[in-house]
Amino acid sequence: ELLGVNISIKMNGNEVATIGSAEVAQWIMFDENLTPTINQEAVSSWASSLADGLNTVGTKRTYTREDGKQITVSGGTYGWSIDNDTLVQSVVDAVNAKQSTEIEVPTSQTGDVYNGQGQRDWGAYIDIDISEQHARYYDESGNIVWEANFISGKPGEDATPEGVWQINSNDGASKLIGAKDPETGKPKYESPVSYWMPFEGNMVGFHDATWQNDKSFDDPNSYKWCGSHGCINLRLADAKALHDCIKVGLCVVVHS
Repeated sequence: ELLGVNISIKMNGNEVATIGSAEVAQWIMFDENLTPTINQEAVSSWASSLADGLNTVGTKRTYTREDGKQITVSGGTYGWSIDNDTLVQSVVDAVNAKQSTEIEVPTSQTGDVYNGQGQRDWGAYIDIDISEQHARYYDESGNIVWEANFISGKPGEDATPEGVWQINSNDGASKLIGAKDPETGKPKYESPVSYWMPFEGNMVGFHDATWQNDKSFDDPNSYKWCGSHGCINLRLADAKALHDCIKVGLCVVVHS
């Protein structure tokens, strides 16, 4: 009876695995009364292996930017993440109920679209090109909504983290406070900004940087000597324009 199930596992509507007699046979164990039961640990191991091939968060993606530039990027927190525990329970319940059914892979986090590992999984996004020191916000159709030069983190320990992220908040003015100086016990810097749009937690993001020399924004090498502590420094007008046209959750791709 347990071997009689036929389960189709789907991800965003597409079949990514099937469970039949061959799979279930490996999960069956017998108790002291020779009653067959499903070994949940075995199902968990199977689910983890499946998830490893489906998760996109932090994985390497390659895409062609709308202007034709091919880009490969790894890292970040944006993307699809499988909810293993819920998947395991759904499979165990279906097998125990001797069902032939479909199970949509449960997720704890999703991107805009799902195209499999290694592929673009966002629609609208902001492309931050460290090598060009230029950012572009593309809508779902590939049209530029906003673009601007910027000054990124100074190379080394303050380099802007590459990866696929998302806008976490867009509340306007804030005060950016640096880590404490071990000698003085005071923050290394306290910088009030008019527009704060973080994408790596609440530590790294877009913001206006009126203390930067205006000409530095047009020199793609200036970040090497006047770079930020990791954030994307913008002219005040550019920061305001970005603040006015984005929403929380918008994908942000940082690459060199």
